[in-house]
Amino acid sequence: SVGTNQEEKPPEVKVAADGSIWINDEIVSEEELEGRLRQMVKRAPDDGIILKGDKGADYGVVVHVLDVARKVGAKGIQMSADRPKGQ
Repeated sequence: SVGTNQEEKPPEVKVAADGSIWINDEIVSEEELEGRLRQMVKRAPDDGIILKGDKGADYGVVVHVLDVARKVGAKGIQMSADRPKGQ
């Protein structure tokens, strides 16, 4: 079977500065988070997840997303911080 573009790169989960959670550029409510992450892991168990926090994002929310990702069995979780320019 031929892989699609979506399967080639791991899904990206982002915590915005206002505390909202985004999965692949789509906003996700707190209630939906675990189910959505579980679906992603089930679809591509070896892909892992890229977790990004905006500058100014609440660290508590980032840690929460990390915990949920681990709970649903995400294999590799890559942390990726957006660095302020000039640092």
